Amino acid sequence: MSVLDRELTYHLPFKRLTKLSRSMSRKAFGRVQLAMLLWVAAFIAACLFAPYVEGELEGTGWPSGAGFFVLAGIFLAGLVGIRMWGRKQSQARADYDAEARFRQDAGGLRIATNDIEYYLKWPGIAQILIEPDGLVVSHGNLFFLVPDSAFASRQERDELVREIFANLGPEAKDRSIAHVRPLLVSAAEGV
Repeated sequence: MSVLDRELTYHLPFKRLTKLSRSMSRKAFGRVQLAMLLWVAAFIAACLFAPYVEGELEGTGWPSGAGFFVLAGIFLAGLVGIRMWGRKQSQARADYDAEARFRQDAGGLRIATNDIEYYLKWPGIAQILIEPDGLVVSHGNLFFLVPDSAFASRQERDELVREIFANLGPEAKDRSIAHVRPLLVSAAEGV
């Protein structure tokens, strides 16, 4: 028997979800955010010593103004390093290389791996887009890419795009039409 043997029903307003996103980001990636804050503070402090750095560089034969480029280069290199560290932390939280399964049924689309499953009901699909390497379906700010390599042919992918589009609500169709119009036109023309 499970601890919770009933279904819970609740509503979270968008404002609360936004606040939750910031809060969870600070908790999950606090060290990365602290490192970024300290790095920016160190850069601002270094800017206070820029005239000294500039003078030292000019004394060793560097051209005037080189201090700015040296400080900016060090700052940008640090930002890149901190971003790479943050990306590694994010990648460690889930298996992004897991094999995904995609299935359509009468009620919507199912996207699953061995660890997680999403079911997008037709009314919940916010947009469909085409990328150079596949089909993208979104729900809110979640985007799911189904690569072209998953389909038997481009024709199969295009047929699925048309079928998904036919099941979208009016607002989702408005958001999607600019991205899938060529597929809809080619089908109407019988190309």
